[in-house]
Order: sequence, then structure tokens, then C-alpha cells
Amino acid sequence: MLYDLADATLPDVDGEAPVGFLPDYDNAILGYERRERIAGADDQKRLVALTRSFRGVLVDGFVAGAWSIARRKGDATLTVVPFRRLLKREQRAMEQEGEAFLRFMNKDAERREVVFAPVAD
Repeated sequence: MLYDLADATLPDVDGEAPVGFLPDYDNAILGYERRERIAGADDQKRLVALTRSFRGVLVDGFVAGAWSIARRKGDATLTVVPFRRLLKREQRAMEQEGEAFLRFMNKDAERREVVFAPVAD
């Protein structure tokens, strides 16, 4: 039971967790002794190789890719590198959350775009 949130509405335990973009060195990945609860060993290696700072994208609570943002003049581009082939609904959810994340991270950008790189090996 969550004692400090006794009156809070709890999510459906059978529902999927929403897509989330984890920032550099986020505690969701780094704060656990057993990181395989959120990212398999291969995905942890991919995160380090691609970002060196564990910038992961969560799909249903598990790392499913990495992300980076590039700025050029007034443009901001969020590039997502999936670690596996995504279902269409997962990619749509990732794109929607990515657009909101990019707006938050780059409020002053004139143009924002979310792109998907090929699946990482």
C-alpha cells in the first residue's frame, strides 16, 4: 500500500506502462543492483555504446531503445534508435511521447521532428 497516497487512483495492474524517455543517468536504470529488471544485458550494452549515459526509451516499463536530440539553427530533431522491431502501436506511442518530450526539451525551437533510426544491432 502507498501510505502517502492512500486516496490516489492506482493504475490498472494489467495495463501497459506508458512510453517514457529517460534522461541522462536516470535513477530508473542506474539505481538498481539488478538492472535486468528494466533492461536486458544486451540492451544495457547498446545503451552504453549509443549514449554512454543510459538515455533510454521505455516501452511497457522496459528499455526498448535509445534517444538523442540534435539542434541546428532553429530546428530540433529527436532521433530514436529502437533495440527491436516495434509494433505499430508502440511506434505511434513513442512518436507521440517523443513530440511532447521534444517540445519540453526545446521550447525555443521553430521546427521539431521525431525520426526513427534503423534497429540497433
